[in-house]
Amino acid sequence: MPDNFDTSNDPHYPNTPDDLAALGVYKIPTSATWATIAAGLLARLDALQPGHLIELGFTVDYREIAWVTVYRSESDTITASGPFGPYEPKDRSTWSWDPVDEGDQPARNSLVSHTVVDFLKTLDGIPQNQEPVSFNGAAHFRMATPSSGFVNRESQWDNYREHRTGAQIDHLLHYGHAIPLGRGHTQKYVDENFPGWSWSELLKVFKAADIFLGRAGAPPRCHPTVKAIHFTDARTWQVEWLSGEITRSA
Repeated sequence: MPDNFDTSNDPHYPNTPDDLAALGVYKIPTSATWATIAAGLLARLDALQPGHLIELGFTVDYREIAWVTVYRSESDTITASGPFGPYEPKDRSTWSWDPVDEGDQPARNSLVSHTVVDFLKTLDGIPQNQEPVSFNGAAHFRMATPSSGFVNRESQWDNYREHRTGAQIDHLLHYGHAIPLGRGHTQKYVDENFPGWSWSELLKVFKAADIFLGRAGAPPRCHPTVKAIHFTDARTWQVEWLSGEITRSA
């Protein structure tokens, strides 16, 4: 397992803004404004076919802090959810737009785009009244079919005890430092957000799945291009990456 933050040879770590593009993900660079992100989403909405979805990830300093899934059903209803896709954190938001005539599609797509981007502005850790370029914020998009996205999840995932996003794991690992550990804050966070688990049990899972990045003198982090991990214990897990790849326990 990694014992430091040197990931220069790690294909899952985005050392440059171009790495996500190499993985087949379209990225709006950190010169982005909210308007350019909205325009990027709108362009993809205009091309979104029934039965397909868009995954919009939002990053700060190349670390994904949220993503929103936008799905157009076969019956032409559009649904969106975030900040962690379709999973069920306490702060999940969902939206739905009814089918419209062809001539009204542009107006609906514009409404979807602005709703999603306005939501991103409200996320924790996003500076208020600032453009993403001022705090190294950026967006990336991935077009997917339901089978490769999160609408019709693989049935085998239902056999796992937990379904967590990379951002959720990263939030947890922020507590992996001597001070919160010694004061009991870490276990309190685990009890509230991962009931039934201990800190040490969760670490065994993350290290076995190779998503744990240890950093000397600082809290550990989750690999920044982990989309989600599904797990029952340290011997039974699957990791989904932003690239669309899946890694599994033996």
